[in-house]
Amino acid sequence: MDVNTGAILGMANVPAYDLNNPYALTDDQKKEVEALEDEEEQGAAKKAFYYKNWRNFLVSDTYEPGSVFKIVTTSAALESGTIDESYSYSCYGSIAVADQVIKCHNHQGHGYQQLREGLMNSCNPFFITVGQRLGQETFFRYFEAFGFTEKTGIDLPGEATPVAGSTYHPLDDMSIVDLSSSAFGQTFQLSAIQITTAIATIANGGYLITPYVVAKTVDESGNVLTRLFPKKHPKP
Repeated sequence: MDVNTGAILGMANVPAYDLNNPYALTDDQKKEVEALEDEEEQGAAKKAFYYKNWRNFLVSDTYEPGSVFKIVTTSAALESGTIDESYSYSCYGSIAVADQVIKCHNHQGHGYQQLREGLMNSCNPFFITVGQRLGQETFFRYFEAFGFTEKTGIDLPGEATPVAGSTYHPLDDMSIVDLSSSAFGQTFQLSAIQITTAIATIANGGYLITPYVVAKTVDESGNVLTRLFPKKHPKP
């Protein structure tokens, strides 16, 4: 994605399908269809496989972003003045949050770290403390500002719709455990295009830009029929 314009420069899904032969099934899919005796069941199975193969996971599906989200938490904490680059925390392999113990991927702990080392080590306890310093209200304000509570508006069909209480924790129901786990990218879900757009926002200086695939359409004579202009949302 061009971080300054929102233009999608490349997008690919794996497994993919042949655009020139979109109804071709994989060998395994063919075996599953052939194993069905009823013609209606075979037809339904084929249709299901078609839609599965054509699905653009990057836009239509969501997942727990995990550690890549720590970049967003860091940005929010620095931008809000909650921490600076000298912020430090000593990781001993886990941290207690309310009635739960959340572990670091390094069970031995990373020891003393400042912000740069915390990012390099992708230390979960470190970012839990950053999230707690932000607090629910400030964390959610930036969560919204990065566009995570709504569609990106990309010009492709089937974009996943964020749902409060389902794909993310709404502010009025965000516990300290929800905040802590969200700070390092777990217990909520985003689409790949949402994450890409958020990282572009950090890279371009803080402007949320609507991603797009088609910049313009032209007729056979080269006349421009439609033209898309980048939509840059102001900083929060």
